[in-house]
This record gives sequence, structure tokens and C-alpha cells, in this order.
Amino acid sequence: MENTTDKFENWAIVEIMGHIKCAGLAQTVTFGNTVMLRVDIPETSKQPAHTKMYGMSSIFSISPVTEDVARSHAEAWNIQPIIAYEVQNAYQKRFDEAVEKAVERKMNPQLESRYLEDDGFPDFDDYERP
Repeated sequence: MENTTDKFENWAIVEIMGHIKCAGLAQTVTFGNTVMLRVDIPETSKQPAHTKMYGMSSIFSISPVTEDVARSHAEAWNIQPIIAYEVQNAYQKRFDEAVEKAVERKMNPQLESRYLEDDGFPDFDDYERP
């Protein structure tokens, strides 16, 4: 088999492993020593523009299409971008709420009756700072 350095760049419908389809501007890119397919999925009424990167071995098919066809498929399929998020530790959240209540109690003693319920944390007044 002959090695080529030809780059692919075209609007396309890409099938990954025969299960996932996406549509956008597809182009080959070098990532380290590996050639990957980058698909820039256009903005639609339901999602922001975003990019997906696929290893060449995972690609089932690439169908070159016009920009209009790719955009209409992107709109219909509504492929969501991966959203990075951090899950806040539940204990930390409860601790922060307890601290907020303790500060509010110190600042507004007349609100003491609002905080009679047990929040599961020790009373901060029982501890001395080091």
C-alpha cells in the first residue's frame, strides 16, 4: 500500500463505527503521529458550533456533500457537544450552606428561629480557631 500525504477537506456526512452520524466541514489533521478526522459541526438553532475529532480506524464512511446538505443534516440530527463540568462534592455544598447559615446567625441574631433545624454539622460556636 502506498503512503500519501493528500489532505481531505470538504463538507461531509461522516459515519463513525456505523452507529453515529455527524455532518460538517471534515478535514484530516495530524495529531502527534496520528492522522485524525476533524469535523467542524456548524451552529444550528439547537446547538452551538463545535468540533469533534475521530480516529481514522473508527470511521465507517465519509460522504462528501454540499455545505447546504451538511448544514441541514446537522440541524436535523442535533449532535450535542460534550460539555465539560465539575460535580461539586455534596459534602462541600452542605458545609458551605452551614457556614453561610452560621454567618447569617451572627450577623442577624433575630433570625435565630429560622435555623433551629439540625443541618447535620457541629455548631461552629463550639470550636476555637487555631
